[in-house]
Amino acid sequence: MINFSDKLFLAPLAGITDRTFRRIARRFGADITLCEMANCEAVTRGVKKTDELLAFSPDEHPIGAQLFGKNPASFRRAAKRLERMGFDFIDINAGCPARKVTSGGAGAALLRTPQLLMDILSEICSATSLPVTLKTRLGWDKPNLLELVEPLEKTGIAAITVHTRTAKQGFRGEARKNYHYIRQIKAALNIPVIANGDVFSLKDYNLLLTETGADSVMIARGALGNPWIFKEIKQGKKIFPSLQERASILLEHIDGLVNLHGERRGFLILRKFIIWYTKGLPSAKQFRAKLFEKTKTLSDVREALIDYFNATREYDRTEKPATC
Repeated sequence: MINFSDKLFLAPLAGITDRTFRRIARRFGADITLCEMANCEAVTRGVKKTDELLAFSPDEHPIGAQLFGKNPASFRRAAKRLERMGFDFIDINAGCPARKVTSGGAGAALLRTPQLLMDILSEICSATSLPVTLKTRLGWDKPNLLELVEPLEKTGIAAITVHTRTAKQGFRGEARKNYHYIRQIKAALNIPVIANGDVFSLKDYNLLLTETGADSVMIARGALGNPWIFKEIKQGKKIFPSLQERASILLEHIDGLVNLHGERRGFLILRKFIIWYTKGLPSAKQFRAKLFEKTKTLSDVREALIDYFNATREYDRTEKPATC
């Protein structure tokens, strides 16, 4: 049985948290990771693209699969298949605010149909021996999740992750203003509460835990281009990765993307990761503009990145040259 308390989670992020990203995050201290969210209908049908999203390595345990959808029967069938695939727990997405998800009644839209959400959770909890968790938000357009948490717990879920905003807020507004709602939710429940939202540093992590009383923390955007955040939290001190280390991890990430997705698709995906890993570095914006305009192959990208990081060593004169 998984212990969901005192853990650092890497959030499931669509198009981002593939095996390469998860492996790097785990190396730096993430305790539990999840695959990218998967449509329960596609899981049930065994759609190849969805199965690729759900692929994981033997050394990734404990690992969870996150489902989204709105049909309780489909969730039930998907849960049985995920259990056979070897996952350690199943997470239900009732928090994604993206319009393409909520327009179909899934994700955070389930907060508008609480009885359907209860039915889904009850159905999936009865269908599998795996722990079932819920990831959600404070509410749809107002922070009223507290009214639902007791019946949610009665469905049999093992833990709940709460993002510190409503669905309508998206990622706007100051998350800290809503911390007291999570403290109230924590006080009303007997299952672990995992807090999520705007953790970009050790300071953010400590503040979130102190003000919410949450059992664990899930990190999402704060880990983009910054897997060191997990190590920083574990060690309890600010970490300043050297340019050499930043270059090494970025190049490893790029190689992993290409190995996983193929050079053509990997070449398209890697752009966003280059942006995240070089954010805040000297002349990074100009470098990226030139890189994306002129490079045509993976070899070109690697060479340009190595040249950039070596040239940027003036930023830290103790650096050794970056290499392939």
